[in-house]
Amino acid sequence: MCLKILVTRPDADQKQTIGLLSGLGIEAVSSPVMEAIKLPFMLPDRASELPWQAMVVTSRNALRMLESEQLAQLRSVALYCVGAQTETLARSLGFDTIGETSPDVAHLTDRLLDLFSPDAGPILYLTAKHRSGKLAQALDVDGFDYTLIESYEMVALSSLTEEAVAAIQTKRLDGVLLYSSRTSQLLLTLFEKHDLADDMQHVTFYCLSDAVASPLKPTGYPLVVSAAPNEQSLLACVKKDHN
Repeated sequence: MCLKILVTRPDADQKQTIGLLSGLGIEAVSSPVMEAIKLPFMLPDRASELPWQAMVVTSRNALRMLESEQLAQLRSVALYCVGAQTETLARSLGFDTIGETSPDVAHLTDRLLDLFSPDAGPILYLTAKHRSGKLAQALDVDGFDYTLIESYEMVALSSLTEEAVAAIQTKRLDGVLLYSSRTSQLLLTLFEKHDLADDMQHVTFYCLSDAVASPLKPTGYPLVVSAAPNEQSLLACVKKDHN
């Protein structure tokens, strides 16, 4: 019988994950728990000031929110990002210089502090309304001049898809892929809303990191944490469990 894995990523990110699962012979059950909503923002005019020494993004969503005129202003700025998929999107949008691609925010933060000087110019940081805040805090501590722009908000959806509910109720779901701690928290709320919490006891939750797994630990659900915080490693966990 074909494995069924719940994919909770936003619609814009689902296609690639579903394709990767299909390549492993696994059926994806789609049920995003959040969607990215663009927030109104303007880029500062730096014509008479020091140019940006770097632009920082930790998600593809930050790049997706840029208008064509804004992209034209920023393509020549060295981009530092999290994730190979973010780098791929940046290159497709015409960014000339990808300074470095890090596996997670913690690694990116360390690299920024190693590579740049507070005296060399400002840093542009495009991010979400909801975030950990650790990157900005580190820049503050080291005295960097930076501009933080909240370009989008991840908004919680109010329900699971009918397909997901049916798969859970009929015990046909084998696992769940989770990429953020907020997704984990929201998913628990949706399980309660649909009266599905008890039905998830046999389902394995594949988590991108310990932080992602943390909200689920009190539930007693089976948890598997990826060896590295990237999708390739996460899917390797699924494949290993079901070989």
